[in-house]
Amino acid sequence: MTEPFYLSAQWTNDFVVFSERKTWLDARDVCKSIDSVPQYNKWNLLNWYIKTKAIRNGWSGTDDVWLGMIKHQNSDVWNEERKYICQEVTMKISGQNQLERQCAVLNMSSVSPNDNLMIYASSCDKSIFGFVCLVAQGELPKGVEYYPFSEVEEKGDRRLKLNTSSDTECAISSFSIIYCFAATYFPEDKYCVAECTPMVNIPETVTLVNSSTNSTVLLRTFNKVLINYTESTLPPSTDQFPCPLESTAETSTVEIPTGGSTTSLQKLDSTSSLPELPDDTTTSMGQTTTSDDGTKTVTQIQDETTFTDLSKGTITQMSHCSTMEVYSGCLCTSQTGNIETNELNQKVLEIKKILTVNISSLSSTMRKKISAPDDRQSSLAMGTLGICVIVGVILALVVGDMVYIVSCVKYLFCCKRKHIHVQHL
Repeated sequence: MTEPFYLSAQWTNDFVVFSERKTWLDARDVCKSIDSVPQYNKWNLLNWYIKTKAIRNGWSGTDDVWLGMIKHQNSDVWNEERKYICQEVTMKISGQNQLERQCAVLNMSSVSPNDNLMIYASSCDKSIFGFVCLVAQGELPKGVEYYPFSEVEEKGDRRLKLNTSSDTECAISSFSIIYCFAATYFPEDKYCVAECTPMVNIPETVTLVNSSTNSTVLLRTFNKVLINYTESTLPPSTDQFPCPLESTAETSTVEIPTGGSTTSLQKLDSTSSLPELPDDTTTSMGQTTTSDDGTKTVTQIQDETTFTDLSKGTITQMSHCSTMEVYSGCLCTSQTGNIETNELNQKVLEIKKILTVNISSLSSTMRKKISAPDDRQSSLAMGTLGICVIVGVILALVVGDMVYIVSCVKYLFCCKRKHIHVQHL
């Protein structure tokens, strides 16, 4: 069975490449009409993936496309224009001119993922290009399909072994690394193997074959790169350019669905600048910034995964970062007051009881008593050599004395027979 090959990181998206040549604002309007935004990630690896997939689908390598990043006149500050906010980014790209309003362009003729000319600057209102729209599909493990009793025929250039307790955890741990295109989960031994490849080697498909062992293959279903050749019927854009340097902040109200209901949130209009958001809290996944009214949150997610590289026999800790916008649907007012000592102690005990775990049931404790399987040829060879050495040493010690032992046994047997013979006489 053959399945399509997809790469990405923690957030699953689809990318639609439009062939219609437009100014940056007009391209932005087309993306908004399909409930998406211009592809705003400056990440070279992701842009290389989009470029490679698009060219394989028939896109011309000479037709560059707009990205969702803008820099205003008399400024060197770039902003990623997302769905609800502008996120300032630090970068300096080819063709950047402080005296001109410019937008980012993806160079579709880039030669490698590390090409410094992959993104360049061009006039937002004087240049026309095709453009890429980012259609958000959610967060892992969404967008992952599971194939029981299967294995992947194409092995990765790097194979990472991760200790996971479920196929869902395997999907999140494996596919949060952009290089990994497939994973195999072994439920009996509670680990999975991620198949990863360099970005310069992006296959078209992944082949699955039946497996006699209890193993489940995990593949992505999102992060498609689609090409749209249709002409839009939208009129020229009348919007002002977003993410201005200075302006009066007017607010408008938008309705954002949250779990079947709608929540009213404040949204900056096209003439408003983004207010400075205090660094309010830190989570185990990274930094979260929240506005004073609690309605706007921008979360930078950082995952740390400890894995074993099966191809090199090394253990490594990898950090993966991605930035996404998240909107909180809870509009709560802060409540303060005094609390009695007894009540405080009781709450502490309740929290302690909730957080206390049985050490004997931890996976780390269980793994100390379990020998994990190792299918590498080098491990098999080393084990075989060790057995041969041990057996050889024992035989060398025993064989040297074997002649003496045999002669002693013969002597005792002969003496016993002679003694019996004398008694009979």
